Amino acid sequence: MPAGVMVATLEKVQSNPSLLLTGELPQPVEWKIAHHYQRGDEPAGTHWGDQVAAVPGEVEQPTEANIKKAAASALKPMQNGPRARAHLQSR
Repeated sequence: MPAGVMVATLEKVQSNPSLLLTGELPQPVEWKIAHHYQRGDEPAGTHWGDQVAAVPGEVEQPTEANIKKAAASALKPMQNGPRARAHLQSR
């Protein structure tokens, strides 16, 4: 997935965290958020399964606040990269 597309999609999720719960986001975006997701103070990605559970109730449902935090965390390093900066400047 191009970095600019990833950044734009993560920004949408950060603005509207419930998008993650639709199951319609591209898989690379879901995994990027899962890698940064935290329920509390545990290391990021510990509860990645919250986002990818096929059946609601198998695991704790992710909260919109935690999804927003994970999207923001995933965006930080990408917004500092040269490809992302070029995308952001072209808007």
